Amino acid sequence: KSTLDPDFEELRLIYSQSAFSPDGKTLAFTAQRNGRDVLYLMDVQRRKITHTFDKFALDVVMNPSFSPDGKQVVISGYNSGVFDLFIVNVADATLRQLTNDKHAEMMPQWSPDGKTIAFATDHGEGTDLDVLRFAKWKIGTLDLTANRVEVLPNQDGLNLNPMWAPDGKSLAFLSDRNGTSNIFL
Repeated sequence: KSTLDPDFEELRLIYSQSAFSPDGKTLAFTAQRNGRDVLYLMDVQRRKITHTFDKFALDVVMNPSFSPDGKQVVISGYNSGVFDLFIVNVADATLRQLTNDKHAEMMPQWSPDGKTIAFATDHGEGTDLDVLRFAKWKIGTLDLTANRVEVLPNQDGLNLNPMWAPDGKSLAFLSDRNGTSNIFL
């Protein structure tokens, strides 16, 4: 069977990751359809789209990650060029904005306990939006209970793609702090 499907377009400068649901039965991914970003949920075994979320008032939708219970998906999205984090409720297709600032929040990953979202960001020391100076990206976390963003300490270089350990006590991420991209914990 051909891998080409005219319903899914993916032409981006920045890539968007896909994500499996906690039970491994559903794949969340984004693509463009008719020039608009769409979040899709696909039943992996049947290879059928089960949900199409295309009514969001966002210019870009990227990097889905399921909540531990599989009932919600966190995404990076933006309007007017500023990436923020949003939660999509799978059952009723509602969208809730989590962050709303001038900094970018991308590549979100939900913690195993469902209380925190890790992400890559330009928050932190070295970024001065008044003069458009941006520090290299760092890993940040959003405490969903306190609605508080924290940039993790001791991050040199460019830091991307955070992934939680299964016990939720540590994060693995890519960093070029020693001159070459490697995985750090």
